[in-house]
Amino acid sequence: MMQAQTHICHLTVLNPVRHARIFHKLAMSQAKMGYRVSIVGQGTSTHIKESNGVTLYSLAAFSRLSFQRLLIGWRLLWYVRKIKPDVVVLHTPELLWVGWIVHFIGTKKVLYDVHENYAENTQLGTHYPSWLKRPLAAFIRWREKRAVRWLTGVSYAELSYDNMLEAPEDKKIVLRNSFVSIPSATNIPLPDKPYMLYTGTLARAWGVMETLVLWKKIQAIRPLMLVVAGFGYDEKLLDEIEIFVQASGFPNRFRLIGGRTYVPYEQIIALIQSCWFGTALYHPLPQTIHKLPTKFYEYGALGKPLLFTSAPYWESQNKEWEFGIPHHPTASIEVLLEKLENWEEKKPDTAQSIFSWTSDEQHLQAALARWIGSPTSE
Repeated sequence: MMQAQTHICHLTVLNPVRHARIFHKLAMSQAKMGYRVSIVGQGTSTHIKESNGVTLYSLAAFSRLSFQRLLIGWRLLWYVRKIKPDVVVLHTPELLWVGWIVHFIGTKKVLYDVHENYAENTQLGTHYPSWLKRPLAAFIRWREKRAVRWLTGVSYAELSYDNMLEAPEDKKIVLRNSFVSIPSATNIPLPDKPYMLYTGTLARAWGVMETLVLWKKIQAIRPLMLVVAGFGYDEKLLDEIEIFVQASGFPNRFRLIGGRTYVPYEQIIALIQSCWFGTALYHPLPQTIHKLPTKFYEYGALGKPLLFTSAPYWESQNKEWEFGIPHHPTASIEVLLEKLENWEEKKPDTAQSIFSWTSDEQHLQAALARWIGSPTSE
């Protein structure tokens, strides 16, 4: 009898189909293991495409506050019924009801990949009115913990998240946001060197404005290009970035890549490889300071210095891994530039083992064998 590939389908609401974690780490690793893999998520157009052995079902992009978000769950259910996967992976708690239907009515196995501490983000964030934060956060955590009963497996993106949903030991795993080595984009014009670089989501809490302020201070000592590469939902922030740059007096030393459109991960890697240093001037928020964002792994693996907010957890990790330089807003710019000039750039091959996705991939393979079986079945 001919063997059939076990089909794993990833479902996400706001993330693009080529999301760094979903596509480049989880999906590509699963495809390499021999599973049939697909992703349904946002794209630049509505079409089906295969990339690196993964089938991508692109939905037209919409914003966080779009009416389409209220209906997306039903649309994803339609896709599940159409493509008939054996396993569904959810990438947001708002799809847990979809997973429940898929599991109990479709008799499929369901995995939950936890990108964030959603309850904590809700309670400590600024997106909701104060009277709503606590009950909404409690509801999200209750719903996640209740789902553990029927979920086949749970994976956490941060060591600090383990095991916040109280899943049984054989039902949970930590898969870090570590660095996966992929070919960088070669068809893009890179800025003249040297340049400082901000990559990732364009958000206030991620320190994009702090990066701009630092860049402006550096101009008083030496001319330096700043490249900001990422996507942002906050229209007011995007306008504020533009106003700041124009008022800085150095708009010719600034380049924005993305902004209102996603930047391909291959392009992000190319920019990091060629930059002088990057910034991770995150606000030291309670929901942030115990995490090690993807950016730390990327710069560490590629041997480039990362200027990060001085905070106990990040400094302790830096003492062990040496991925960058802690920074405080009042620090001397002259001293900072001297530290950057004296940074001993590490060869990527020597840094790979600490920051690499390889070990996480091995844990993923063992968990999938336990949860859903081999890549093929008769």
